[in-house]
Amino acid sequence: MRTKKQIEKMMIGMLLGGGCLLSSCHSVYMSAEDRLQGDYQEAVAEVELETVEELTAFAYSDVSVIPYTVENIARGFTDLSDEEIEKYKVCDEYDQKSLTVPEENTKIQLGFGDIYFYFYAIDSEDALRYLNITQPENHERRFLLSELAERFPKKDLAQLSREEAIKICDQAIADAKIPAVFENAFAMDYETLCKLQEDASKQYGEGFYCAPGSEYIEGSDPWNGTWNVKQWTKEQEAYYVVYKQQLDEKRFYSPTYPWIELFVNADGQIFYANSGMPALDLSQAKKEEQKIISAQEAYSMGAAILQKQKLNQSKILSVKLCYSHKKYINVEEENEKVVGASASIIPCWEICFGHMMYQGQNVNDYLYLDAVTGLEVQNGIY
Repeated sequence: MRTKKQIEKMMIGMLLGGGCLLSSCHSVYMSAEDRLQGDYQEAVAEVELETVEELTAFAYSDVSVIPYTVENIARGFTDLSDEEIEKYKVCDEYDQKSLTVPEENTKIQLGFGDIYFYFYAIDSEDALRYLNITQPENHERRFLLSELAERFPKKDLAQLSREEAIKICDQAIADAKIPAVFENAFAMDYETLCKLQEDASKQYGEGFYCAPGSEYIEGSDPWNGTWNVKQWTKEQEAYYVVYKQQLDEKRFYSPTYPWIELFVNADGQIFYANSGMPALDLSQAKKEEQKIISAQEAYSMGAAILQKQKLNQSKILSVKLCYSHKKYINVEEENEKVVGASASIIPCWEICFGHMMYQGQNVNDYLYLDAVTGLEVQNGIY
């Protein structure tokens, strides 16, 4: 489970600069250019490759952060009137903004600098129970959306269809003025939740993937306490709905927090939402035109990375330009310091690759390459 301190550390790291890699062959003597052309010719008929004239794109520095506001989050995720929002919102001595309705479970909390938010309509510990069960058992590996589709194979819940849940979340995102696009939604049905809890408890202990209401009871020795474990119930079914940010009408990839996450119950209520990525504004940023690799080159590099990661059975569907923070995989971060409420943005190639799931559902995942260097941008690591 991610603690508040861990989350805040990860969020601070989000706005830091960081600096820091394909193939078919008809002959061992074939040149790199010939191999690249072969890859491209094979892909071009089926893969959407974005054409960029002159092979240049802009990188941006001093990008302004557009802070989240309690007012917008409340308008998006609650039924509070403007008068009620003014009544319940507070700002403490550390300039941290929040909103709490004492007689309800409703709470909104903004992070330092207003660059991330949490919305709760249930107890915060119970909300984390839902978040934890969407995450991999080994928190240090990539977690693909296809893995979530395998984990939660059911399309719809009995009381609320997937389409209805998406519509509810779309409206909330729009009302909260968050520039984001829908990515996917997963039905967390009762039977699956119970099976995940049962399997995890056998392997890792009774406190793993346990249901809301569970609690750890410390004894005289805090490491040898007992668990009051609750089982998942039908009433706790929900949809896990994820969105991705947009910037300047292009998709934006945040290495640390790739998704905006929403949970909506079978009654149609969004009871937990969070985002680790604020909106950004390029209008006053410094921009620098840079030479970039082509979509064909990115395709070949991406295919090699997928093969190395044993995902070569996946089919590359498109290669498009997008933006990302300047943060790379396998980079030691030494002497970090906060740069304030601004960010450095680089152009990236977004490589979308698809999976055909066993129940016939198509699920897309993504790989991101620095459009200048071809380095893989750090992907979704929990």
